Amino acid sequence: MLEGSTSPNLKTILSLVGVLFIIVGCLTYYVGEIKLINRFVGVRIPPTYNNPEVWREANIRGGLLTAIHGGFML
Repeated sequence: MLEGSTSPNLKTILSLVGVLFIIVGCLTYYVGEIKLINRFVGVRIPPTYNNPEVWREANIRGGLLTAIHGGFML
C-alpha cells in the first residue's frame, strides 16, 4: 500500500472486529446469566427456546468463547 492511503489495514480491521466480538460476547453472556429468553440476543435455536437451563448454558459458554476470540483478535 502507498503511504497516505485511506484504505484500512488488516490490524485496524481486526481490532474493530475484536472489539465487536467482545461486545457481542458480553451481551450473550449477560442474557445467559439473567436467564432472559428473548428473540434478539443470544443463541437462538429450538433447543434453547424450549429449556431455560439449556438457554443459560449455551449463552454463557457462547458469550465467553466469543469474548475470548475477540480478545485474541485484538
